[in-house]
Amino acid sequence: SENTFRNLNLNQRVSTVSPFISRSVWESCQSPVQPIVGKCYAGLDLSESKDLTALVVIGQSDDGKWNLYPFFWTPKQTLLDRAKTDRVPYDVWAKQGLLRTTPGSM
Repeated sequence: SENTFRNLNLNQRVSTVSPFISRSVWESCQSPVQPIVGKCYAGLDLSESKDLTALVVIGQSDDGKWNLYPFFWTPKQTLLDRAKTDRVPYDVWAKQGLLRTTPGSM
């Protein structure tokens, strides 16, 4: 959401009482994965050692809808410690296939 972006990227303190995109609107966009036809665009955020690596690909399907494909990675060796420190269920996300792990600590 915009508030998360402003907080994490711009270091601005914001309230989450009024999110930029409501949960109901966000969840209404969920749909089965569709193949991208034509051009697609990708953004890559490489991590150093204590954050996630992310790749997000966006493109249009045959029906003209935009589809977003996010991929996230983190080192397997530090997964549990980081889950405790960050208070984020990285281990659960990894088991669900939402977060991929890489060998080692970096």
